Amino acid sequence: MVMPGRKIITLIAAALVAFSSPACGRKDGPVALREPVIEAAPLAGDAGEWKVLASETVGLTVTAPGAREVKVMYKPVVAVRHHAESRTLNTPTSDGKFTTEFKAAPDFAGDVWAKVSYPDGAKKRTNVLALATAEAVGPEEGAIPPDRIGKTAGTDESERSDKITGAHADR
Repeated sequence: MVMPGRKIITLIAAALVAFSSPACGRKDGPVALREPVIEAAPLAGDAGEWKVLASETVGLTVTAPGAREVKVMYKPVVAVRHHAESRTLNTPTSDGKFTTEFKAAPDFAGDVWAKVSYPDGAKKRTNVLALATAEAVGPEEGAIPPDRIGKTAGTDESERSDKITGAHADR
């Protein structure tokens, strides 16, 4: 027969063993608790909020250990509420990375992210990347830079006003 005091000691010992496991002390948390991340390469740098693509062929990597499926999503800068599923990936590497490539059109500009599904039915979403080609964010006479689009929503200012564009019109 186990004495009540021994039950408490056994319970405390079991708790200590459980909380001393390597997964509990890691800063990034257990594999299932980490948030999935999407990255693009190669990048040439930043232009405002945009990550500028350095090549016509773009590689996307979604890191989501333990995930069963990844859906890469794309929303063009000109779309207001519509986005599209670009591809579905279901073959991760041994370290939980899903990779794909696509060819970006010369005027490519939009948000890219991924929806991640896990075997237990859990669903998560990655960070959003604002990606654009150099041509899409480059200065063009009279064009509104993509990082300014939508900045005047809910105001009386025009996207082309001097206050917003930083320009000065001579009369």
